[in-house]
Amino acid sequence: ARVRFRVRVKVRVSVRVRVRVRMRAAMPRRAALVGLLLQLPVLQLDFSEALGLTFDLRRGRRGGVLRSPRLGMSSMPGMDPDDVRDPDEDIDGNPGKGGLGRFFRSGRVVDFRSDTVTKPTFAMRRAMFRAEVGDDVWGDDPTVIKLEKQTAELFGKEAAVFTPSGTMANLMAVLAWCERGDEFICGDKSHMFLYEQASFAQFGGCSPRTVPNDADGTMPLSGVRAAIRAHDPMNHFPVTKLICVENTHNMCGGRVLPISYLRELRQLADAAEPKPLIHMDGARVMNAAAALNADIKAIVAPVDSVSLCLSKGLGAPAGSLLVGPKAFVDKARRIRKALGGGMRQAGVLAAPGIIALTRGAKRLHEDHELAQMLAEGAADIAGMTADPPPSNIVMLHLLPSSGPNAPDAFDVAAKLKENNILVAALSPVTIRAVTHGDVNVNDAMALLNGLRSILGGSVSPPTPYPAAVDPVAAPAKEPATVTAPAKAPPAKEPAAATAAAAATATARAATAGPRTTPAPLERIRRSSDERSQSLVRAGERRGARRAQTARRRRSAGRKTV
Repeated sequence: ARVRFRVRVKVRVSVRVRVRVRMRAAMPRRAALVGLLLQLPVLQLDFSEALGLTFDLRRGRRGGVLRSPRLGMSSMPGMDPDDVRDPDEDIDGNPGKGGLGRFFRSGRVVDFRSDTVTKPTFAMRRAMFRAEVGDDVWGDDPTVIKLEKQTAELFGKEAAVFTPSGTMANLMAVLAWCERGDEFICGDKSHMFLYEQASFAQFGGCSPRTVPNDADGTMPLSGVRAAIRAHDPMNHFPVTKLICVENTHNMCGGRVLPISYLRELRQLADAAEPKPLIHMDGARVMNAAAALNADIKAIVAPVDSVSLCLSKGLGAPAGSLLVGPKAFVDKARRIRKALGGGMRQAGVLAAPGIIALTRGAKRLHEDHELAQMLAEGAADIAGMTADPPPSNIVMLHLLPSSGPNAPDAFDVAAKLKENNILVAALSPVTIRAVTHGDVNVNDAMALLNGLRSILGGSVSPPTPYPAAVDPVAAPAKEPATVTAPAKAPPAKEPAAATAAAAATATARAATAGPRTTPAPLERIRRSSDERSQSLVRAGERRGARRAQTARRRRSAGRKTV
């Protein structure tokens, strides 16, 4: 017998070239080199004061691929490489069909409208893919259970319930604490009163009673005390069941409520008759903890319930939580079902929420530092003032002008949009800019230069740090009253402005308080080399993990043969 054997050997050779570029030269030379690279269409990228780049040239359906750990984003030493925001990779980190990552595309839109526009990080996308899920309506989704338990422990409360949105969380809280016909107290500038469609009246038959907010976001205790309905033997009035506060306060420029104020409000509520409960709209309460450098338990201890949004500065794609006593949460969970908020395999949304609650909260101080830089730069623009931001919300105010063609805030926002820069115009004289994880120092400079070009004045060079607020090149400014004539060039001096306009500008500057030396900028500048080295190390660790995975796969393939 003749036996023939045919052996087929398939050899696959993979060549990987890594070129590491590290630029530590002076800024002009570094900018010149990067400017030369930017002439190539494949290298449309952002660059900051220090760059740590890793180029991986791979053979694939779209050729070479450029990789970099969160290039241009503010990041501190020890950054986890999983926090890289690269939506064009698949869940295992392989280059996808999208080619270059989001930060390497030309014409990128810079969005300062809100911190709700943040995109999920790579770690969040991977966690969504690998999330262990169940049916949350039946109460057996393990990832949702983990998120709720973790949040309740973090806040020092008994229980928590996962909701699709913060608006639903606030509505559930009011409906759980109040009955039909009851009344709750809130600020006249609160999000619950202005931007939630009076849903409490629509679905619960509850009415709000407003108290004017002070500039710091608080409600005067005397006003709250007067708004609480006393016992009514004739049954004419609604019953005051709830007091709602907002922390941080959106329309008051991200103001942080002092813990002492919350404790005094608690004492006031306990001493009233009937005793109203306290709910905190804490969509950005983690920003309050970062601004105060305080434990979140101390902030929410005086309140009975609190809502937390995961999709704002924390960076998750969706979801909020309502935290409070177990009996309250059980009732709120039943209300969630009636409102259509019962989700099934919700673990795919809870998984990025867990990452947002742990990793996202640790970097919120970077957003606050960038907001301070943005306010300092905007205050030096002719025809504009800026409120000192305590957190990540910057309120920009246009000064009165006698010119017939002077742009208002809506015109400014429209012109910025033409240059791919988005801001929110809240009124004809007020613009809101919110910093978050998807904007960086260069984006802030682009916004400031755009405002200068629209309102008049010279445009600053493309350096991450404005010369007017450079803590190294210039000494700290003395506290002074900021008026339009002192800052404007001769052609823009409002000599014909009315006395009322000048008084308005002086009053706004006086309420804003003196501007201090931007200490956060100095820390950002001095840590630039450390950030560059951290980015390079993060890329190396990620590459090493991929290489190790590839070796294991090749070894497994040889064993199979």
